[in-house]
Amino acid sequence: MQESEKKHHRENKKETDPYELILKEKFLCILEGGLIITVFSYFFYRNILSVIFLSPILYFYYEEKEKKIRSKKKQKMEMEFKDLLCYVRANLQAGYAMENCFLESKKDLIRIHGEDSAMVKELEKLEAGLKNGVTIENLIYHLGKRSGGEIREFSFIYTAASKMGGRWQEVISNTVEIITRKIELKEEIKLLIYEKELEHKIMCVIPFVIMLYMDLSSGGYFNSLYGNPFGVIVMTIALFVYIFAYKIGERITAIEDENV
Repeated sequence: MQESEKKHHRENKKETDPYELILKEKFLCILEGGLIITVFSYFFYRNILSVIFLSPILYFYYEEKEKKIRSKKKQKMEMEFKDLLCYVRANLQAGYAMENCFLESKKDLIRIHGEDSAMVKELEKLEAGLKNGVTIENLIYHLGKRSGGEIREFSFIYTAASKMGGRWQEVISNTVEIITRKIELKEEIKLLIYEKELEHKIMCVIPFVIMLYMDLSSGGYFNSLYGNPFGVIVMTIALFVYIFAYKIGERITAIEDENV
C-alpha cells in the first residue's frame, strides 16, 4: 500500500459519522424531551416532583429522536447520491474516466443542492484524496463504508468491478441504474406513508387537547385523579398505555434503515 493510501486510511479512522448530530440538533432534542416531560408531569400528575420520576423518558426520547434525525439525513444524502449517479453515468457514457466523472458531477450537484449539501462535502473529500494520490477505488470504498445503505452497495460493486477489469464500465452503468431505481422506490414508499405518519402525530396530541378542554370547561373534573395514591396508580397506568400506543404507531409507520 502506498504511503498516500496509508495516510488516507489513518484519516478515515478519525472521520466523523456523516449522519452525526450537530450540537444544535442535540440541544433541540434535549429541549424537546424536557418539554414533553413537563407536559406529562402536568397532565398525569400535577406535581413538580414527578419530573424526577419521568426523567428517564428524556434518555429514551433522545435515543429515538437521534435515530429519526440520522434516518432523515441518510435519506437526504441518498437522494443527493442518486442525482450524483445520474451525472456520473452521463459522464461515463461521454467517455470520461471515473475520477473525472465524479469531479465533473460535483459542479452539477452544487447547482442543485448547494455547496453545503452532505454529498458535495463528500465529493470535496474525494477530490482532496485524488490530489494526494489516493485511488478512486479506495475513496469510493471509504465513502460507502461511512455512509452505508445504497451508497455502500455501490461502493462494494464498484470496487469489485474495477478489480476484475473487462467490461467494468458496463457493470458500473447497470449498477447505477439499479441503485437509482432502488433509491427512488424508497422515496416513493416514504411519500405513501407520510399521511399515516401525520395521522399518528395528530392522534398523539388529541388526548392532551381533550384533557385541556375538559379542564377549562369543567374546572376540577380530574381533581380526583391527583394528589392521592389511587390517582397516581391510575395515571401511571394511563401513561404507560399512552407510551405503548405511541410506540406501536411508530413501529407501524417506520421504514427500517440499516446502519443508521
